[in-house]
Amino acid sequence: MGGTLKFFASLFFIAGVILCGIGFYKKDFYSYYKSYSYSSSNYVNAYVGNDADNYIINASYFAGYVSLGGSLLVLGGLFSIGGCIVGAIEKKVENKQ
Repeated sequence: MGGTLKFFASLFFIAGVILCGIGFYKKDFYSYYKSYSYSSSNYVNAYVGNDADNYIINASYFAGYVSLGGSLLVLGGLFSIGGCIVGAIEKKVENKQ
């Protein structure tokens, strides 16, 4: 049982780091060049034709991704602690027999 909790803890840690990374990517990387060529290859995290609106959208994405990632990191920590406790209890029970 303790190994299962530690496995899920590692999954939560990995997912939390990935989601926090996506959030910081949304916040830190933005480019929108108004030009007459309507090629979308120049756009990074740009959704509408206005810089202020794009910043608001990216701020919302940042808040959502980082809060979800932070929650998964906390959950991973709790599962890790629980896995250590359950593992110690299982080891103590095995030693008594």
